[in-house]
Amino acid sequence: MRRFSSADLVIIGKVRRPHGLKGLLVVESYAESWKSFVKAGSVFLTDTSGSLKEYRVSSAKPYKRAVLLKLDGIESINEAEAFKDSNIMANKRCFKKASDEEFFWFELLGLKVYCEDGSYVGRLSQIIPTPANDVYVVREKKQEYLIPATWEVVREVDLERGTMIISPLDGMLEIDEN
Repeated sequence: MRRFSSADLVIIGKVRRPHGLKGLLVVESYAESWKSFVKAGSVFLTDTSGSLKEYRVSSAKPYKRAVLLKLDGIESINEAEAFKDSNIMANKRCFKKASDEEFFWFELLGLKVYCEDGSYVGRLSQIIPTPANDVYVVREKKQEYLIPATWEVVREVDLERGTMIISPLDGMLEIDEN
């Protein structure tokens, strides 16, 4: 049996609900594509006893705005129901970067975001994929900002410091007083 620490794993999705009677899972994907689940080969879920268990990915395909995932060993709706709201994790080593200027979502989530003038904006809490470019959701207290993930706006990412520097477009960081 292979041993993994939590530092070896990254969350790539969350089980929303079972689908059908044969153990299929509807998964909210945090990965770039449904193909990431197949590329991982196997994924890890926490079972009802709280133990992390590895499952081989039998199939994955796009389903509405989610991924329909079949894992070996989950064969019925009852077995699938036990994983509702569970995070799905994969070994980080399954994923390779194309360049040094590419970042995985798990590396970006949680970064502290600052403007070029040094003012603090908030923490990157969510990434929304769109056809044009990803959109970073940055939150600070009750305030939320939508930051386009473009080279014009995102000026620097420093993973060692845990920071992102942005050059906001006009009106992007206006505070809603309501």
